[in-house]
Amino acid sequence: MASLLLASACSRSPETLATTDAETITVTDLEAYLLTLPESERQLPAAGAASDAMESKIRRLALEKVLEASEQARELRASPEAVAYDLWLYTSALKSALLKAVAAELVPSEEAIRAKVAELSANQSNEPVLNFQHIYLRLDRASEPGEIDNIRARADAIAREAQAGADFHELVRQHSDSSDADGGGMVLNARPADLDENTREALLALEEYGISGVVESRTGLHILRLIRKLPPVAPSAAQLEATARNLLMQADYRVAQEKLVQDLRAGTDAQTDNTPWNIAGWSIDATTLEILLPEPADGRQQLVDHFLLAGEALKRGLDSPALKEELATTTRRQRLDRLFNDRRATFDEQIPMDRLRQYYDAQPALFSEPQKDHLDLIFIAQGDDPFTTQRRAEDLVAELRGGADFADAARRHSTGPGADNGGDLGPLAPAAAARLGPAIVAGLTDMEVGDISDPIYCTGRVMSHDPWMLRGGFAILRLRDRTEDQPMAFDQALPRVRRSYASDNRRELDRQLQDQILAEAGFKLHRVPEAGDFLR
Repeated sequence: MASLLLASACSRSPETLATTDAETITVTDLEAYLLTLPESERQLPAAGAASDAMESKIRRLALEKVLEASEQARELRASPEAVAYDLWLYTSALKSALLKAVAAELVPSEEAIRAKVAELSANQSNEPVLNFQHIYLRLDRASEPGEIDNIRARADAIAREAQAGADFHELVRQHSDSSDADGGGMVLNARPADLDENTREALLALEEYGISGVVESRTGLHILRLIRKLPPVAPSAAQLEATARNLLMQADYRVAQEKLVQDLRAGTDAQTDNTPWNIAGWSIDATTLEILLPEPADGRQQLVDHFLLAGEALKRGLDSPALKEELATTTRRQRLDRLFNDRRATFDEQIPMDRLRQYYDAQPALFSEPQKDHLDLIFIAQGDDPFTTQRRAEDLVAELRGGADFADAARRHSTGPGADNGGDLGPLAPAAAARLGPAIVAGLTDMEVGDISDPIYCTGRVMSHDPWMLRGGFAILRLRDRTEDQPMAFDQALPRVRRSYASDNRRELDRQLQDQILAEAGFKLHRVPEAGDFLR
């Protein structure tokens, strides 16, 4: 049975602090762990019973020890995937060290710096600097349409709650998938030109402390709260010079890197078709090659270049102890994350059914099959003369409303999705319809079954790479049919309910899982009143 005595920590004796069947946590371990933390986190309270901060740090260390000592960890370390991954990390670190050394040797001329400073000065932006908060919901467009609709519904509900006056900081911490969630989703001194187009437009349209609706970017959904619009600040001469120097060094670096790669290729026999490969001292068998390069015909030359650069780093003596220590820390942390995530997936399957049922009953709108619109589409690209194209589209609408065959017209005129199928896009959920663009979503709002729309202009200034997104032309829609929202039965919605519940309760579920892992390992925490001062 493992135990932990904080009195031992306070006396700094060599006694064991905590034990499990496979590992021992000693005072030295704990001190080494705490000393890696920022100074502010090491100034722990010293009065009476052991502090919550001390307990949290000890429990975290114990959890890492237990995971590292597990049979699953041993199997993971020995797996071909782990061996290949460790090789990739090691060679990547070597390559990075080499390229840093190459970059350090580059010194742009003073004449080039002055010219770049002049160019930067002429291109200074007059747009304001923005401070804002955001709630971010990740949107995987490869997910099932129902799951995407669920995320959109969550985002709409969060936006309404924020606009109704809820604490925005708390909403960020509860719901945001962004790495800055714990800090309230704060983004400081952002330049509009560096933001996604939709995000930029939404923020510039807000007043200070205003809250947006749901804003879609290339990677997900955002709810934005503008804090301040600050006037643009002209950079100092020193800042301009530093920026110019960095930009020139980056350009020189790309040229130097390409030359180095070409020289290394010329001095090796490595081909892109040997298996196993023998490249710069590494022998790579077929299994490792398959793991590093899932598509054998793709990227082989880049992989050869990778190992050639790593081998050159070894020749130059860049394989330092610090590099190896950093790699060991990185691989250990990622292995622990994977072990915990595997346990997390199993743990989520054990969420009590009554809790999931209660969660499902409380928000039925999240768990329904959304409205679907069965659409037919004709899309006419605007070409060089948008006015003539618009008149063509208007004439075509008049013919269709007069009884012309829509499918035949689509085959003759449309350059959009479904043209070969007579323009039939089938029943589309809101998420699928949104892929066509915001103009199409807006055009659908007032349509009834059987309606044929007026020509809808779709701007060509769209950043999305989605092949369904209509850009630079006029769309004509026919709403063939519409099915309303259909509530999903609990059993049918259960996987979606479990995912949503787990996402909303992630912190508490993780705490329970950590307790379970420690309990299974026989770990106990004993509070000792005379704990006293530790590492103050």
